Amino acid sequence: MTTHFDFHYAKFKEAGQKISNPDGLEVRDFQRWDDIREASITAIAIEAGIIDLIPSDGRLSSLDYQKTLMMIHRYEISQSEGAA
Repeated sequence: MTTHFDFHYAKFKEAGQKISNPDGLEVRDFQRWDDIREASITAIAIEAGIIDLIPSDGRLSSLDYQKTLMMIHRYEISQSEGAA
């Protein structure tokens, strides 16, 4: 994958970790990390060719979101197989 993908993937994972363990996060911080996660997955979807334009509401459709998550999952599998 490209450097852009790696950057957005790292931000997506970091934001997911922050959101899944919100201890000590204030509401505005939680919202910020949620926004970062949404922006990152949208950027990944664009990079992967799943979408061509950023949706007007800034959020992927359910189908595009699932396609992007599946692509991320395949990427993670390939990374773990490459490290073995």
